[in-house]
Amino acid sequence: VWDYFATATIPDPDQVGRLLGCLETPSPDGIWTVSALEAETGLRRGRVELLLKQLAVDGMVDRVEQGWRRTSLVWSYDADHYDSVVATRRREAEIMRRYLRGEDCLMQLLQESLDDPSAQPCGRCSACRGALPPGLPQRPDRSSVVQVTALLRGETHPLQPRKMWPGGDFGSRGRIPASLMPETGRTLIFADAPEWADDIAAFTQGSAPSEQLLSGCVGLMAEWRSSWSARPEVVVSCPAAGLRSLVDGVADHLATVGRLGREDITVRSRPPDPRLLSSAQEAVFWKANLHLDDTTADTVSGRSVLLLVDATSSLWPITMAAALLRESGSDTVLPLLLHRLP
Repeated sequence: VWDYFATATIPDPDQVGRLLGCLETPSPDGIWTVSALEAETGLRRGRVELLLKQLAVDGMVDRVEQGWRRTSLVWSYDADHYDSVVATRRREAEIMRRYLRGEDCLMQLLQESLDDPSAQPCGRCSACRGALPPGLPQRPDRSSVVQVTALLRGETHPLQPRKMWPGGDFGSRGRIPASLMPETGRTLIFADAPEWADDIAAFTQGSAPSEQLLSGCVGLMAEWRSSWSARPEVVVSCPAAGLRSLVDGVADHLATVGRLGREDITVRSRPPDPRLLSSAQEAVFWKANLHLDDTTADTVSGRSVLLLVDATSSLWPITMAAALLRESGSDTVLPLLLHRLP
């Protein structure tokens, strides 16, 4: 995570080259829209927008009313500058780690970070004294940890479905028809939620779901049922992130507890790193690689489906799986995402 934030805004020379090459390609009035650049370069929209803003600061592109236009300036990657930026960010991250570990005087670290030449140990903070002030425990009470963990795990995380097709390589653009959309779903674990840290570490290594994770899913279903348009009749699992032990274990448990049917969506090939794909390219992948066999299609036809997905950040596997189920005749699709990746 630290490394991501240190480097996320640093331009990638290859990506800049693709973007500028596209902008130099003839187009009506020499103007390119963000959506056209996204489709042509294969870069995600957010990345295209960031690079355009950075290039505009350097005078390489101009923002015009209809989009973006290339200037005549020649771009070169200033490696020394960006290396120094990354080094500074990593040094600042290490200062924050030292502060959290309490290895040095806390006041001195703050003063040094502000370039205060008079920085020296204060003699009063917990790092200098080697202990917290009277009345403050070194570690939280175990019962308090249990209560806070239960509270955090009980939070509701609505999962809003995608409403628009991506266009570009995918072809279709505009609003997704209501007849192909899932209902508003739920997410069990959001990003790197500390209350689920042990479970995240376990299931990302291929472990089956823990008892507390299974219990959390049952509790989520109990909270969610008040807003269902129809009670689910079939659980359909989709291992979008390849965490089959996780998604199958949860699906089997919910099917048993809820007395529901049990089916699977087949993922034909392992998905590529979504960070390397544009939104349209990822949608194309999932459309081509999700499959329902005839037995599953017959089972879900005319029924309400609980779609269980292991992990995703983009939601495209959920969008395409829901469309596949609806095309096969499912009345409603209720998506449950076990881990919403950052």
